[in-house]
Parts: sequence; structure tokens; C-alpha cells
Amino acid sequence: MRSRFSRIIALALAVLMLTAPVSAAVKVTDDVGKTITLTSVPKRVISLAPNVTEIIYALGAQSSLMGRTPVDDYPPEVKNVPVMGDYTQPNIELLLTKKPDLIIGTVSFSKDTYDIMQKYWNVFIADSKSVNDVSSLIDRMGMIFQKQTQAKKLEEQIRLMPVALKSLGGQHPRVLLLMWNDPPMSVGKGTFINDMLSQIGLISVTASYSQPWPTLGEESLLNLNPDYILYPEKSMGGETASFKGQPWSDLKAVKQGKVVSFNDDWVFRAGPRLTQGMAQLYLKVSLQKPEAKVLFVSNKAQVASLNGSLIDYSKFTLKNGRFYIDPAYAKQLGIAASSTANLRSISLQTAWVSTEKMGVFLLK
Repeated sequence: MRSRFSRIIALALAVLMLTAPVSAAVKVTDDVGKTITLTSVPKRVISLAPNVTEIIYALGAQSSLMGRTPVDDYPPEVKNVPVMGDYTQPNIELLLTKKPDLIIGTVSFSKDTYDIMQKYWNVFIADSKSVNDVSSLIDRMGMIFQKQTQAKKLEEQIRLMPVALKSLGGQHPRVLLLMWNDPPMSVGKGTFINDMLSQIGLISVTASYSQPWPTLGEESLLNLNPDYILYPEKSMGGETASFKGQPWSDLKAVKQGKVVSFNDDWVFRAGPRLTQGMAQLYLKVSLQKPEAKVLFVSNKAQVASLNGSLIDYSKFTLKNGRFYIDPAYAKQLGIAASSTANLRSISLQTAWVSTEKMGVFLLK
């Protein structure tokens, strides 16, 4: 009887060990080369950058978020999270009361502030200088929060979006992307924005500038003379942004009305919505179809995306080289699917990327 009881206890313990969540120590290296070791998934996290906050939500790890900066505004529910000071100057006294087990920030704050924070807490610094760096940041944060499956989907979307967009063809003009217009400031080498433009086939006229955020004088603007001027709609006043007077009025882009706005947050934040910025710029500039939508479905990566937002891959099927969408899901997405739900039949244009087993569809 005792032997039987012992076997039952041993079996119960074995089952418990198999089903209990395992939280192995994780080592991650940040973008300034510092390696931190986390013995468990952090439960009290402070984000000191809006792109970091967006990644936390995109991974589904928002329950760990205990603090943010005033400019962290997406998704909307993040406004319920307490503000811990500015991203350049966090409130150390307030941080002490929160007792965080991890702080994720950028290189924006001073060395003195960084040194003080390191004395008390684990500090991870994010400083993405390329699109691949953005993917790497998402990958490492997926490891930190043990959300590798969702992180992989976000990484695949970032990798596949330029491939999908360029498969649709379109023009590859010379563009001037403005961070600000007074004085004119653009993007140069060593920035993820410059790399993003290159990856989607837009030729930045300031790509060769050694400064990451070059300020341009009147003579420089006239010499660059881009085909298109791209400007941030929120920070520069949307459609009311003015490019009147010299030197603007002498530029080819202004004369031809090729001045295009973009969503600041999609393009300026090194996070999961960067793919929405890619889609927006490509549709407006390369294809000149700002009202269209880009949908891609990769059977190889098992990822689906609509205008740079992940959607449910399980709602698509690949039959005889054609993708079909669940009609109810098509309606939910605002896609006018045919009775057969054949994506090719409702598309303005289609492309097939054989290496990725990916269908790309330009929709009305």
C-alpha cells in the first residue's frame, strides 16, 4: 500500500514539474553593449520611450508596464499608465517608489542619469540605427518577456513588408524626408529612417550625409532639388503645412505639387508600426495610390498583414497557387470579397513572391 502511495506521489510531482511554467534566466545585450541577466520575467517595467511602449503592447506584455513618458500615447489605453518623467530626464524619486525590476530607455538621457539608474536597477538601452536593429530589438524584448512567438510574427512582418511592396512595382524617385522644416532637418547615415527609405526603394537625397539628422541650408536644398518632399503631418500641421517662399518655391517638388505628408509616429518610432509607415509612403509616392491597401500573405512565414498591421493568418488558405480569405473575415477587414473569396479577383494588382510563398494584393 505504501509503495503504491509513493508511486502516486512521484507521478503527481512529475506531472506538476511538466506543467508548471519554467522561467529560465535570460541574458540580453542592449544597444550600448551591456548584457543584463534576468532570472524571471520582469513584472514591474518602466518604459522611457514611446517605441518601447508600443513593442510591449504589441507583444502582449502590457500587464508588466508600470510607468511611461508623457509622449507615449499608443495604444490609447497606455494613458492609464503613470508618467515617470520625461524620456530625457526621468523622475528618479518617483522611480524609487515604483521599485522596477527593469527600465527600458534610449540614449536620450544624460550619462549622470544613466549612471544613477544603473546603481539601483536593470537598465536596457535601445538605439536602433537600421530596420534590422528594430527587428533585433523586438526579438530581444520577446526574450525578456517570454513572448517569442508574437515577436517572431512582428519580425517577419518587418522583413517581408519591403519585399511585398517592391513586388508591386512602381517608381523609385529621389525624396527629401523632413523631420522638421524650420530650419529644414532631414535624415542621414546611421538612422533606421534612412535605411527604411532605402529598403522600400525610395532614394533619399540626404542618404550620404554623415550626420544622422542634418540641417539643410538654402543652397543645399536647391542643389538637392528632390522629386518629392515628404513631411510629418502631425508636427508640421498636416495639410496646412506651408512650403511657400524661397527656397521652397524654387524646388521641383513644390512646383509640381509633389509634397506628401506621412504619419509621424509610424515613421519616427522604431517599433512595430514602422511597417505601416512603409506601406503609407509606398502607396502615396511609389504607386501614387494613397487610398489603396496592401495585403500580403506568406505561407512560408505564416504571417498576414494589411497596410502594415498584422492580421489573422489562419483566415487565409492557399489552393492551387491562389489565396482565399474567409468571407466573414474579409467583411470585418473592410475588404470587398467576391462570392468565392478569391483575393486575386478583387485586387487591382497582384504579385507572387515564390521564395516566400507569398501573395501580394493591391486592394481598393
